[in-house]
Amino acid sequence: MNDGDIYINKHVPDMSSVQTTNEGAGSGFGANHIDLASLEFKPELHNFKGPSPVYVDRFILTSNFEEKCLIKMITRQTRVPEIGDKFSSRHG
Repeated sequence: MNDGDIYINKHVPDMSSVQTTNEGAGSGFGANHIDLASLEFKPELHNFKGPSPVYVDRFILTSNFEEKCLIKMITRQTRVPEIGDKFSSRHG
């Protein structure tokens, strides 16, 4: 990936277009309910911000029982060794 590349393109609820109703105001729990029929989504892009190109080493896409999505991405980059970099193992 280079600087400015899109690595996640997701859609999130547009809270400015949400219509709420006042059902169950006397129950004490959540006086306002969101009308799901009027819910609209907008794209939310995540761009890579970095000075040098990187490689995507591993990509994990999973969800839990509540259908909440989790994205993990591990990147690596090739660099020229500099003074002070360690090359030995822990036993070196």
